[in-house]
Amino acid sequence: MRAVPPLIAIVKDPDAKVRANAAEALGNFPNEHAQSAKPLLALLSDDNVDVRRAAILALGKVGKGDKAITDTVRTYTDDPDPLTKTAAAVALAGMVKMEEADVPALFGALNSQNSVIAKAATRALGAYGRDNPDKILPGLTEYLDKKEQPGFGNALRALRQMKEGAHSLAPKLAAAYDSMDAVSKADIADSLVLMDPEGQYAIPVLLKALKEPEALDRKEALMNLMRYRPKVELFLDGIIERLDDPDLDNKLLAIGIIRGLGKKASAAAPKLMELTKNPDVRVRIPAISALGSLDTTPQVFETFERTIKDPDFRVRTATISALKNAGAADPKRAMDILEHALNSEKHESAVRSLDSTLESLKHPKPAR
Repeated sequence: MRAVPPLIAIVKDPDAKVRANAAEALGNFPNEHAQSAKPLLALLSDDNVDVRRAAILALGKVGKGDKAITDTVRTYTDDPDPLTKTAAAVALAGMVKMEEADVPALFGALNSQNSVIAKAATRALGAYGRDNPDKILPGLTEYLDKKEQPGFGNALRALRQMKEGAHSLAPKLAAAYDSMDAVSKADIADSLVLMDPEGQYAIPVLLKALKEPEALDRKEALMNLMRYRPKVELFLDGIIERLDDPDLDNKLLAIGIIRGLGKKASAAAPKLMELTKNPDVRVRIPAISALGSLDTTPQVFETFERTIKDPDFRVRTATISALKNAGAADPKRAMDILEHALNSEKHESAVRSLDSTLESLKHPKPAR
């Protein structure tokens, strides 16, 4: 691995922070154990405690299966520095089979201000919890109850690793949502999606997230709701409300979701018809396309009669495509609109599209 030799040189840098960062980076190359282990072992004698902790954590990644390295790291579980002891416990959790006796030390690290140690402990607890949820859920519950960072966020990350194994805590997280800050709310929503496959607790929280002030939070909620597509009736109204989202990307995402839902989302037709009058062509075009995927009503055809005369040929072309879909329900009405448009259409591409669509409606292919 070409990245390893330069890192080996950097671990001798006079700046302790640089040495610590280099040690942490070396831990990302476990397949280069032969090259990375020696400089990391040397850093265990560094005069800076942060460097020693970083080296211990990195050895936990590159030394798996190496008894000599494991034994060396184990000696630091009795270090007088509490964070160094925790780093050793975290490193060992990645090197050997984790035992229940290792859990308390890892729990202590979740609230550490040393983000490297805290994240490593979180990963170890989450991995252990997948097979032993009863051993760590009570401890994680304590962090959730305290609602203090960084422990709260790290507890959520561990729960996300456990996925459905952490489902018993879903009601607690859902109940906590309203009282949390914006970052924690986003973490709760993401966690519930993984923990709650049926959506009993996740869907109500995601509907709340659809109304958060930050556009990115609303976007995440829109995308996460699609995991529960078979239960669309529970959240369709929330998606329809986002058709009025002030953020263009979210508005377009909501339109795309409605189109993908097809006839199940036909309740969105009135709002989509309004959007076909939007001054932004980037909104009019997808709104028309989405309308074509819904149940076709007289009002929808009236909308297409108007949009097929739009000044922008791309909007007219989108209407032609939508009429091809709508024509399956009422081919005569669709063909009347298309033929009338053909008499006045001047744009070459739109004319070809009109001809092709009319032909397909006059001579539909038999259903297979």
